[in-house]
Amino acid sequence: MLVSNEQSLAISFTGHAIIVAVPGSGKTRTLVAKAVAMISAGYSNIGIVSFTNASAKELKERLIDELSPELVERHTKISTFHSMMLEHIKNHLVGTGLVNPNIETTHLVSILNQHGLPSTKIDDLKNYFNLEPCDRKEADELYAPCEQYLVEVMQNRHITLNNVIEQGTKMIIERQIPPLPFSYLFVDEFQDSSPDQVQMLLVHGVSGTTVVTSGDDDQSIYSWRGAKGVEAFNSVQEKLGAERFILSTNYRSHKEITDIANTVIARNKNRIAKTITSKKGAGGTVSLTLYKTAFDESSYICERINKLVTNGFDRDIFVVARSNAALDFYRENLEVDFIDLAGKSKEPYESQVLKAGLQALAVNNDKSLAIMLSVYLPVDSARSIAATVLNKPGQHSSSFEHIQPLSHVKELIGKGRDDDAIREFIAYAGPYLLKSCESKKKNAEQIQTTKERMQRSIFRTQQILLKLKGNVKQRLSFFSKQTENESDARVTLLTIHGAKGLEADTVFLIGLSDKKMPAAKAEQEASRRGSKFQNIMLEEERRLFYVGITRAQRVLHLSAFQGTHMRPDSNGYSKLIPPQLIDTLPSIHNIESD
Repeated sequence: MLVSNEQSLAISFTGHAIIVAVPGSGKTRTLVAKAVAMISAGYSNIGIVSFTNASAKELKERLIDELSPELVERHTKISTFHSMMLEHIKNHLVGTGLVNPNIETTHLVSILNQHGLPSTKIDDLKNYFNLEPCDRKEADELYAPCEQYLVEVMQNRHITLNNVIEQGTKMIIERQIPPLPFSYLFVDEFQDSSPDQVQMLLVHGVSGTTVVTSGDDDQSIYSWRGAKGVEAFNSVQEKLGAERFILSTNYRSHKEITDIANTVIARNKNRIAKTITSKKGAGGTVSLTLYKTAFDESSYICERINKLVTNGFDRDIFVVARSNAALDFYRENLEVDFIDLAGKSKEPYESQVLKAGLQALAVNNDKSLAIMLSVYLPVDSARSIAATVLNKPGQHSSSFEHIQPLSHVKELIGKGRDDDAIREFIAYAGPYLLKSCESKKKNAEQIQTTKERMQRSIFRTQQILLKLKGNVKQRLSFFSKQTENESDARVTLLTIHGAKGLEADTVFLIGLSDKKMPAAKAEQEASRRGSKFQNIMLEEERRLFYVGITRAQRVLHLSAFQGTHMRPDSNGYSKLIPPQLIDTLPSIHNIESD
């Protein structure tokens, strides 16, 4: 396996190591080459951890290409953090399992409702969990719901996706279970590690496992969900005495693009110092264009892309934005085929609540049924109704309007009349869910809009479940969100977060406007919290900008707009763009066709 001199230094080192790799420097290739070299030299018990199932699968496939399925299976275990820890816990504590995600979502919605907050706050609540405890303030509206959820989870020893790493590491420290059975532990994309994941790694490092981490602190763009970025690398270096290796050669982009990236990221102070060197050298194109309005920006770019593709341009084109909403005009006005990787939406909470209730009835789980019912009923009432319907110990209820339909659904499931059970359950629960969206904080128009959306979601959930085959449990296990169809399209729409790890010949990085990147709301919130948080926010946004820039291989078009039709001169370029670039980069209108 061919590797560069700087890659070979990291590969041959056998102690604790952190591999800091600039974009396009072959980070994953280096990690794979290191594993191949160690297995070939007789090392075994190598755990390789990534953050997604897709990346774990890719790592495994690359190893198999270099070795063989048998060798990879015998000497390595490749998984995500969560899957690896959950499997380890289950192996040593029989009967322990992950709480169903639908139940977890339903539990969170129930707690929000108990505190008078709308279910639309569920993503905010999940993100709030990722804040350091010292950053959670009692005055925050999510403080009490967060504390209640954490207390209930710990009291019931629930293992969820949010706490499986924390719980597993705690069990290892308390010697309830042994450490993971690895002599070596590799972690890819280490900059995305949460505090719990960093602690898990350090616990193993001090226990005799050799730790190897790989990533780029300058591409840490998930601080909102707890990613530690440069602090993660510093912790491993300080606590384990790890050796640092820097991969600075970029094999993806031309020099014109890497120079822009270097100029942007150098303004960050809290980072590991490094400079990208382009292996390709000169030959790229970069432009920076300011349009009068967002409409003008998107109209011109759509026109240019339509013309390029129509004229036979056969290389990949990305349109990359800070937010999904910024891509709406492109969805409507691109006349060529495109792949919309930014348009994947999360499953609506009401669909998850319905699935959780059906699952609870199908497996006779009164606790899960009570959580589902507590979305629209008082907690005590929900518990007594669930105990009555499923004939479980505890205080029973005489609430006929809930017990009768739920008991009949349970009976239909038992008789194998699954279609009827699904229809009756949704006919029972749907109206209560619709009513639960009513809030004193919403006006009549907002309530009606929410109800219409929920009705569509409830109808869609029922239609999908009725189309599937098998019993209720089997249908629920097969229920999944619609995935993107494969496409030969050359144009792809992405958010910056979604573009990370990808590359294209030509990239249009749009909306680099004042009050848009960073967003005015984010700036106001950071300002309210003080200068420290302002700096943290700006550095995160600058890393996002850096990630967007480094997706381009040959051509990079940066653009911004001044404002709207109503206020055409309200904004200018984002403060993330260094002034020297504004002064020197040409407009797209002054560059010949790509």
